[in-house]
Amino acid sequence: MPPESKLPDDVIADFEAWIASGATLPEDPAANAKPATVDWAKARAQWAFQRPVKHAPPSTADSRWPQSEVDAFVLAELERRQLKPAAPASKRQLIRRATFDLIGLPPTPEECAEFEQDAASDAFSKVVDRLLASPHYGERWARYWLDLARYADDQGNSFLSPAPTAYLYRDWVVRALNRDLPYDEFVRLQVAGDLLPNPADDYVDRLAGLGFQGLGPVFRKGAAGEAKAKPTSWKTESTRSRAACWV
Repeated sequence: MPPESKLPDDVIADFEAWIASGATLPEDPAANAKPATVDWAKARAQWAFQRPVKHAPPSTADSRWPQSEVDAFVLAELERRQLKPAAPASKRQLIRRATFDLIGLPPTPEECAEFEQDAASDAFSKVVDRLLASPHYGERWARYWLDLARYADDQGNSFLSPAPTAYLYRDWVVRALNRDLPYDEFVRLQVAGDLLPNPADDYVDRLAGLGFQGLGPVFRKGAAGEAKAKPTSWKTESTRSRAACWV
C-alpha cells in the first residue's frame, strides 16, 4: 500500500458503498443489524439535561452542627453511615487550607495573625475574597488547563525547538481565569477567536487564546539519529486537534 496505479472504478465503487453502509466487518454482528434509532424522550430524561431543583435540607439528629443548608445534606449522609464529622479546623488551619487551595502558596505569618485576631462573622469570607482577587489565583488554576492543553515552552521533542512566544498563550489563560471569563467564551476563543464577529477591545488579546491550536508536542518522523543526520528530511506532524479542547 498504496498500489502502483489507481484501483479499478468498480473496486472504488465497492469501497464507497462499504464506507457509506458503516464500514462494518463481515464477522461483526452489527453488520446485518438495523440502524439504531435515537429515543429522544429517553435522552431528554438524562440527569444532565434536567433543570436544577431546590431540595429542602434533610433533618438531622444533630441540629447544632450544620451551619448552612449544604452542611445538613453532608451531616445527613454521615449519620446514615454512622459516621461523625471531623473536628472543626482551627483558624490557622483554615487559612492555610484555603490559601494553599486557591493560590497554591502558604499564607504569610502576618495574614495568619490578622485572621486569627479577626472576630467578625465574615472574617473567613474576607480571606476567600482576597485570595480570589489575587493574581496568584489565575496562576494556580491555569496550570490544570495548561496541562490539559499540553502547554510547553518548547516543542517537546528530542531537539531544542523553543517556542519563544508560547508565554502569550500561558498568560492569556491566567488572565482569563483571573477575570472570571465564562467557560463557553473561554473555549470559543481558543477554538475560533479569530472568527468571532463581535468587536474586541483588544484584538491581540483575543487572538492569544488561539495559542491552544499551535502549542503542544510536535513529533518528527523517523528516529532522532536519522533526523540529526538528515535535517532537511524532517517532516513535522502536529498532534494538535481542535476536537481535543472538548475533552
